[in-house]
Amino acid sequence: MIEIKPVHVIQRRYSRFPAVALAAVTGEGVEITNIRANRPKPGLSAQHLQAAKAVERLSGGETDGLKLGSARLTIIPAELKGFEGEINIGTAGSITLLLQCLIPVALFAESETRVKIIGGTDVRWAPPIDFYNISSISSSILIPLLFYLFCFSFITYFCLSRLV
Repeated sequence: MIEIKPVHVIQRRYSRFPAVALAAVTGEGVEITNIRANRPKPGLSAQHLQAAKAVERLSGGETDGLKLGSARLTIIPAELKGFEGEINIGTAGSITLLLQCLIPVALFAESETRVKIIGGTDVRWAPPIDFYNISSISSSILIPLLFYLFCFSFITYFCLSRLV
């Protein structure tokens, strides 16, 4: 099992989501501690919680510490499988942070994943939704990269829209 104990601000901000996604893709368990330490509201926030739950659904694995405010999270993934459903962050928590965790896992899943995500689209300290949005392909960064690298079929289903 890989242990991640982020100490520096940059480590804390950018290590959680990739670690959870990589754990699922590689099949290697991961334990993350000190989650959002030294913040006014430490521990897992709504988008972190929903991202971990999404990986749990995709991987059929085991988790521990999967609750709001938890400073520790353990994920032991199993076989990746797709799912169809809805993920409601429950707050204006960042959809894009959740997608950082969900997309890599879905790409390696055995079957298709179709999901409707409800949450915030332009949240402070998170990539804006246009980073992902295929409808604005000229300003999108991630989708063309994924398209050209390895997932042509992914593009046919990935579409984001804003609710007004």
